[in-house]
This record gives sequence, structure tokens and C-alpha cells, in this order.
Amino acid sequence: MASIVLFGLRKVVSILIKSGYFWLSQTPEVAGSLGWDGACERIATWAILKDKRTNKSLFVLNTHFDHIGKVARSESVKLILDRINKISGGLPVVVTGDFNAEPSSSVVKSLTDLNDTKHLTNSRNVSPLIYGPAWSFHDFGKIPFEERVLIDYIFVRNGVTVLKYGVLAETKDSTFLSDHAPVLIRIAIQ
Repeated sequence: MASIVLFGLRKVVSILIKSGYFWLSQTPEVAGSLGWDGACERIATWAILKDKRTNKSLFVLNTHFDHIGKVARSESVKLILDRINKISGGLPVVVTGDFNAEPSSSVVKSLTDLNDTKHLTNSRNVSPLIYGPAWSFHDFGKIPFEERVLIDYIFVRNGVTVLKYGVLAETKDSTFLSDHAPVLIRIAIQ
């Protein structure tokens, strides 16, 4: 569960310009298509948003990589990077999601590979202010603290400055609202 604060704090000041989706599979335009060795059908949704006050636009994509298929995760990286490159039109980019991969994994390394001109930047790695734990998945608190892992990310590119990064591990009356802790960032667009 990744979250992002977009264009304002108290009221919605952005408008939807365009949006779409594609499936994480060999046939991304076929609804419900299962990708590679994936256990589940997976999708990526995207939108281009425009700030009404500044007229600056932003490309945002959210996804959820397969939790079983290693090939599915690897191929999803390639597909996501290619699609962002084609659809974003050079706009500032924010990518959120559950990538079912730890920071040292080949998935995250491929997404952030500086040798790839389409690479993304892990917002945690460039934020001057980081708060909260270094993990996001806790399975409704069932996983012991020392075994919890970070698998939810917010990646950025193209003139997105990360001002603050956080993972919210709070509960409501000792109850977790999800099996993942939300990841949030505050950004500025150049």
C-alpha cells in the first residue's frame, strides 16, 4: 500500500487529464491476462494529473507485482519502464505500489539501474527526511518486527524532488487497517 500526497494539503487542486491501465503480462491490452509465471493477474493503472494553480502536470502509475512469479516480476519491470517511457511524455513521474521485492532484490535493482536511461529513483534513498520503520509488510502485525520487510515503494523521475518520506506503522485500537503499512512522500515538481 503506497500513498502519495499530490498537489495540495487540504483540498483537491489537481485535475485528471488522462488515465489508463495495462495488464502485467505478455498481452498487456488483454483484460485479465496472466503474466509469465505469475500466480495472479496483475495490473498497472496510470493517470496524468494537472495542478490547477501551477499548470504543472505529473504522470502517476500504481501497480502490484506478482508475489510468486520471479519471471513475472522481472518482465513486469521491463514492461513498466517501457510503458512509462511511452506514456509519460517526459513529464515528472511518480510510481507507487507493492513490488513484492526487497530493496536488495533484482527487481528493485533493475527499476533503479542508473545504466538504464528509463530508470526510476527510490524516493526513500533521496529524501532528506525519513520517518517511520524501514519495513512496510507486517501481515496484520503477525510478522515479528525483526522479520518485517520493505516491499512497498514510491519511485520518482524527471524533475520530482522528494521532500519527505515516511512509513506509517500506526494502529487504530491495536488493530492494523491493512497487512501493509502505508508509504507516503511529499514532493515538489520542478
